[in-house]
Amino acid sequence: MPSIRHIASAKNPPPVIDVGVILNYCQFDDIGPIPRAMLSLNKAPVFEHHLAGIGQQLHTNTFGVAAICGNTQNKIMDKIPNHVMKIENEKYTSLGDARSVGLGLRVLNYNKILVLDTDSRITMDMSGINTQKSYVVLSNTHHSNICGNYDHRTQELEMLMYQMDVPFTGIAMFAGKELDLLKVLCFNKDKYKLKTFELINEIINLGGHFTAYKYGDKK
Repeated sequence: MPSIRHIASAKNPPPVIDVGVILNYCQFDDIGPIPRAMLSLNKAPVFEHHLAGIGQQLHTNTFGVAAICGNTQNKIMDKIPNHVMKIENEKYTSLGDARSVGLGLRVLNYNKILVLDTDSRITMDMSGINTQKSYVVLSNTHHSNICGNYDHRTQELEMLMYQMDVPFTGIAMFAGKELDLLKVLCFNKDKYKLKTFELINEIINLGGHFTAYKYGDKK
């Protein structure tokens, strides 16, 4: 006969987690005495801003999270909450984002993966985003040399490149075919040095599709 505990569990099953979040805090140019993920943003460290904003981004408070750390990793790992998996990329100075994202993919076995880099800022209302499909977030208020060139009629991303249209925020969702291709690229040693925007471009070249959501039009 099932116990009361088992009956209660059946009535209130644990939430199904189908999305993982990779916080890529392993940018090779993060060489200051204080990691950029720990710099103050609205009187709180950047990583706290990220963790608080992810639920808004995904429209759920249930997700798995892994932080990939490099420079002064102990300073970050000691501060990040225990529910976040912490992984050290010891070769962050010689390898690109693909290696760091790949480390996150190894531990986050979910149907969708959201990637944020150190400089990502979740400051806009993203309630209109379809989180079931692959997408990138662009914003005129974000400072980045990497910009998104997209079809303004269909919102489909065509390419991420230097100094083109609207700055790329470093926020990207991978699902379905795009997630499968991301794994193929990130688990390929020959691709370890690719940056996140280069991974997205390669996925597009291989037949992947991303919706471009643009926020923060300048007045």
